[in-house]
Amino acid sequence: MICPKHKFIFIHIPKTAGRSVRGALRRHCYTKPQEIYRLLDLIKVPLGLQPTKFPKSRYSKLRGHPLGVDYIDHFGEEFFQYYRFTFVRNPYDRMISYYNWKIRNGAIDSNTDFFKFVLSTIESKSFLPQVDFIKDKDGELLVDTIGHVESIEKDLRQIATDIGVDIDIPQKNKAPRLKDTYFDSRTKDVFDEFYGGDLEYFEYTYTGQ
Repeated sequence: MICPKHKFIFIHIPKTAGRSVRGALRRHCYTKPQEIYRLLDLIKVPLGLQPTKFPKSRYSKLRGHPLGVDYIDHFGEEFFQYYRFTFVRNPYDRMISYYNWKIRNGAIDSNTDFFKFVLSTIESKSFLPQVDFIKDKDGELLVDTIGHVESIEKDLRQIATDIGVDIDIPQKNKAPRLKDTYFDSRTKDVFDEFYGGDLEYFEYTYTGQ
């Protein structure tokens, strides 16, 4: 999420309450013409016309969930003139959320073995560690502030104060889990090896997920 008006960039890491964050801040950021340009791209691009250069177009190279380094490739040194923040989440909860989201969207069957799902996710690198989104190739941090999903209301209000806007935090219903415990010892061992950087850097621990 890029806000030219208030000069901030929200690096949205998948499955970290990004919809709630965008919902709280969106009205402060985009002008009506910018929103129109984004919608027009849905018509223009299929007709072979060039998309708008506005970076929030779904046809820009910043579509989806860009890494911090992707923003630097797009903005250059201007990236560092923005206030930059992100939200992170307990990695175990994040993986469970991703698994259940895949089931709800029909991408995998509800009987899919969780261990096999974690293994295939790691092998495909389709669900990157959170640190990959906010560090450069040298391991330098690219954000000014890291909020936590576990304290999202408090952290988001502080970020809004830093930005200089008022917000209403939309209430998002938590998606139900299919069971109480997902991680057995072998799943946890495989998971910890790949996502260990998240556990160490953000100081999260296993709490029986």
